[in-house]
Amino acid sequence: MSTKYTKKLPKNHNVPVVRGKFDYWVPIEDIREDAANSDIYNYDSVTDIAHSIVKDGLEHCPMVWKNSTDLVSGHTRYRAFSSKGYTHLPVVEHEDERPDSEYQRIKRLHVSNMYREIKFPDRYRGIKRARDAYLNETGKLIDDDDMNEILSDWRIARGDWNMMEEMRQKYSKFYNQVLSGEMGVRDAFKQAKEKKAKMRMAKDMSHLLNKADVNYLISSICQTIEGVKTLDTGIIGLGNTFNPLSVADQNFYSNVIHTTVCSYMAHKLNSFTEFSDDWKVTDNQNIYHDVYSNEDDTGIEIKTHQCGMGETPRWTPKRFKEGYHLLIATSKPNHLGEIESIFIGFGKLNESCVKAVQGGKVEIIPEKLWELHQKGEFEVWRGKMSMDSDEKINFKHALTK
Repeated sequence: MSTKYTKKLPKNHNVPVVRGKFDYWVPIEDIREDAANSDIYNYDSVTDIAHSIVKDGLEHCPMVWKNSTDLVSGHTRYRAFSSKGYTHLPVVEHEDERPDSEYQRIKRLHVSNMYREIKFPDRYRGIKRARDAYLNETGKLIDDDDMNEILSDWRIARGDWNMMEEMRQKYSKFYNQVLSGEMGVRDAFKQAKEKKAKMRMAKDMSHLLNKADVNYLISSICQTIEGVKTLDTGIIGLGNTFNPLSVADQNFYSNVIHTTVCSYMAHKLNSFTEFSDDWKVTDNQNIYHDVYSNEDDTGIEIKTHQCGMGETPRWTPKRFKEGYHLLIATSKPNHLGEIESIFIGFGKLNESCVKAVQGGKVEIIPEKLWELHQKGEFEVWRGKMSMDSDEKINFKHALTK
């Protein structure tokens, strides 16, 4: 036990209830964190742990190296103490003195954190920090057998490690998205290696539809959905029919809306004298447009979403393509098959307009649409966009009738 610190607290102290065993108290300002811990692990749980300590006391005390106040484990608990203004930290003293080797200290940190839930980014950072420390200390790379053992200890597959290393060297954007927790390593690697889809944009398509055109588009959507909801195409027997599509799920109706919009845009563009007459709806997923023209060398990507009037639409393409986008949000069809409200926007979007989400998809960022709208580069054909006092972007639907 350190001769400088004891279990006896000074008169002026502020500490919580301590239920676990400890060796002595150390003033908070004397505690020193291990820099490697901060580089490897996140501190997302500090607030929750601080609340738990205040409410229930401290069950497991942090550990320091022998004859020092350098933490072996318990960095998050230490930060929780600091956040609550506690003056002293109860610690357990390790049987060994602090190793000079950072590589050995990282191994100890890992052992201390083995039983907590550690996400992939933290595990990857731990291995990378250990590998770099070994290289700095020995001038050598860890050999394959030892590296495989480290990967196994930190529960990372060799293939995932190799993908991260390739992204670190070649695809920093996707590498950073994995480290931030925005994407899984395999989804990120797949997108990083995928040939970037870019739509053709030779023709200027600003101010494409007028008010009457938009009204016809909305009528097409509404009548198609109502027709699908009410059309009897099933046959039970002579004179007895039923509608097999009246109770289809939301994804089905979203696809119906998407198909309707694609067909409308192809027919409408073919009717304009300033465009060629070869616009069509794609029937090939390798084509980078939902509606396109070879002669005009231009295309449009169409995204639909069904949501309530007070909800923010979520347009989440599996593979984002830079170019012209027609974004539509509608209310869900009611029991009569009626679409009651709609938002329609149109503009040229690039990769800065999207963020990665779960499942390898991306999501169009409302704030980016607002920025483009303020510059006149994202047109709102029906409905309204606004920003409230909290800088939240609101999408106001317009009634369809």
